[in-house]
Amino acid sequence: EPLFRSNGMEDIRGRVILESVLNKRYLYAMDTGGFRMGDQPNEIEGPEPPEIFTIVKATEAQFSIKSAYDKYLTVTSAGELIGRAEAIGTREMWEPIFQDGMIALQGVNKRYLTADENGDVSVASPTVVSGSKFRLLCSGPRQGEKSEKQVEDEEAEDDIRDFEVNYVKKFQSYQDRRLRVADEDNKTLKQAKTTGRLHEALLDRRSKMKADRYCKI
Repeated sequence: EPLFRSNGMEDIRGRVILESVLNKRYLYAMDTGGFRMGDQPNEIEGPEPPEIFTIVKATEAQFSIKSAYDKYLTVTSAGELIGRAEAIGTREMWEPIFQDGMIALQGVNKRYLTADENGDVSVASPTVVSGSKFRLLCSGPRQGEKSEKQVEDEEAEDDIRDFEVNYVKKFQSYQDRRLRVADEDNKTLKQAKTTGRLHEALLDRRSKMKADRYCKI
């Protein structure tokens, strides 16, 4: 599934990945509840399941993050990042700061999620440093954009409609120079196409059109 970089709260949707600007590695959730930065990502295979998270929006300015283990990311009093919470509380709330296509995540302790060059992760930096800068990569289309499936469905709808128009032209008379096509939607035609009954379905629709000189009406 294609990924796009989120530039604000309104962009966040679907599954997300946190990519470190420092080394382009992804935040990785361990089954122990701890976190580290993953290995260098494989562009062909894509992110591993522990590198995929879900954003749960709480307010216009805050959200929570759920790991692949269905646990929420929590900030401890010592500034550690753990993922063992099954419900959202104040320690599971994050305030994102977006700037120039990057994001910094501030925890309830007013410290920032930070990764170092060794791949260790903490929530202890009082300021945004290079290791605190991430790219939030989201799956699915941006707000207002159509998904690949929506585009494919619309193209299939156009193909079916064009096929019906060409089919009707073979049989319809043009006393008033107007081509008449059934007003019904194309759902039945699409179903008929998948079952190999497209011509039968078109004939049935023709029979309902009085302008067709070969129809039964």
